[in-house]
Amino acid sequence: MRSALLILCFLLAASDTLTAADRTLVTRAIADVDGDGRLDSISIEMTDGRRYKDDRLWCGSADKYEGFFVIVVSIGDGRVETRLNPFFGNGPMWFRASSWNLALAHYNTNGEWQFNLGQYESCNSWSYRVFSIPSSGEIYAVSDRFSVSDFEGSTSNLFPVENGFRVKYYDNSRGGNWEMTYRWDPAGPMFRFESERRVD
Repeated sequence: MRSALLILCFLLAASDTLTAADRTLVTRAIADVDGDGRLDSISIEMTDGRRYKDDRLWCGSADKYEGFFVIVVSIGDGRVETRLNPFFGNGPMWFRASSWNLALAHYNTNGEWQFNLGQYESCNSWSYRVFSIPSSGEIYAVSDRFSVSDFEGSTSNLFPVENGFRVKYYDNSRGGNWEMTYRWDPAGPMFRFESERRVD
């Protein structure tokens, strides 16, 4: 399995509430999406929302972007947008305004790049989903939501296994750290939960 190619993150300053015409680039990565030997762009953009400092005393306090987002894939002169919020319940989402990487990888053998995005879940973990990038640029989800002991908008803590990946998280309800394995099911097509074990 290959790891991410070049990953570049760019954060643009934003203050006040955005108008409908405004866009804020949250993070960006580059990779050859359509296999033509040229690098394409995958970015997360805020289309409606605000940047502000959340200084309340809780685990999610941060300088953050909060609102509504799109995933933009730019291939050559083409640009394909997919609304992100419906994949996470359709309400407002937030990401830290500090720099973070969009983690690209290959977790199966279908030749498409995958990446993950997450949202705050608890003081122990964020809840993530994996997305796949076909050559058309039309992003689609290839996993349900799962917990990872990480707090970034996109986690590097998906550890590749044969045709899948493993993650770790702390489970308050059962106690201890747990390892979950997900494998690719082409009939889905999606990564499905396979097994779990306690690792402490």
